[in-house]
Amino acid sequence: MLTLCITVLLYSCTATKSSSDFSNEIFVDVEQSVELPLQRGRIIPLETSDSSLLYDIVSIDQVKDKYFIRSRNKILTFDTEGNYLYNISGIGQGNKEYVNLSSFFIKNEELCIYDFNQGRVLVFAPSGRYLRTEKAVKIRM
Repeated sequence: MLTLCITVLLYSCTATKSSSDFSNEIFVDVEQSVELPLQRGRIIPLETSDSSLLYDIVSIDQVKDKYFIRSRNKILTFDTEGNYLYNISGIGQGNKEYVNLSSFFIKNEELCIYDFNQGRVLVFAPSGRYLRTEKAVKIRM
């Protein structure tokens, strides 16, 4: 099945070459493709309430026994059984709030929320407790 999907994808991406196209051609031998084994997952039904409604799931990460799910401009926390626990921070300009949740990531088992508008990273413990704010460094190239 995976081989079929890759084959369809490769053939659907062919285009005619124009004079403004400076890309190199890459030839793929689909005869040599390898099927990748997929691990069996587990479906976890998430608790739904007024405070735990999910809209567009942008990303999911896990620290120990907690799942952090970014849904639009908020991060909701669930346990491994799908029970809603709490939201992480919220929208605002206070010390523990973000203006725009640009992304989040886990570093050293701490949840880091990057606020592009404020140029900072809010750091939380997996328990949801606010730890600190760090200034984000912008690199210019």
